[in-house]
Amino acid sequence: MKKKLFSIMLAAVIMVSMVGCSSSKPENTVNEFLKNSKNFDLAAMNENISPDSQSNSDVVEAVEDNEDLKPYLKFFKKNAQKMTYTIKETNIDEDEATVTVDFKYVDSSDALNAAFTELLKVAFTQAFSGNEMSDEEIEKLITDTLTEYESENSDKFAEKTLDLYCIKVDNKWYIDDFDEEFFDVLLCNYISSLENLDNALDF
Repeated sequence: MKKKLFSIMLAAVIMVSMVGCSSSKPENTVNEFLKNSKNFDLAAMNENISPDSQSNSDVVEAVEDNEDLKPYLKFFKKNAQKMTYTIKETNIDEDEATVTVDFKYVDSSDALNAAFTELLKVAFTQAFSGNEMSDEEIEKLITDTLTEYESENSDKFAEKTLDLYCIKVDNKWYIDDFDEEFFDVLLCNYISSLENLDNALDF
C-alpha cells in the first residue's frame, strides 16, 4: 500500500514538474509581454523583462516618464488595444532565444503629423507675440487635434515583423532586448513620424 501511495505521489510530482517546464518557454513570455502591451500596462510589461536588462529597457521610464509623450498617452493606450500579433517562430540556442512576431497595428502617422504641425504653428505664432504655451495648453491642443482627425478618418493599419530577444535566468524566460521599432509599433508610428518631421525641418 505504501509503495503504491509513493508511486502515485512520485507520478504527481513528475507531472507537475513537466507542466512547469513546458510552461517556461520564450514564446509564453513574449505572449504575456504583448498581452500587457495591448493593455498598455507598462509596469506589467517590465515584469517580463530580464532584471539585468531593466535599467536599459525600462518601459515605464521610456514611455510614461517621458515628458514629451505625456500628452499622447491616452491616444496610445486606446490604439494599443487594436494591435494584433502572431508569434511566427522561436529559435532557441541554450539559454538564449529569438522570437519572431508579426504585428498589425494602428498607423497614426497622419494624425500625429497633423498634431505636430498644429503644435509647431501655434507655438511659432505665440513665440512672436512673446508668449509661451503652458503644458496644459500643449496637451489640450494635441488632444483636440488627434480627436478631430480621428473623427474624420477611419483607422489605418500597418504591418511589421520584429524579433524579440529572450534569455533564461534561473530557469525562467525573460525578454532580454528589443529595439526602437517595437516602441514605434506600441506608439502607433510616433517615432518614425517624429523622425520624418525632423528630416523635413532639416534644411
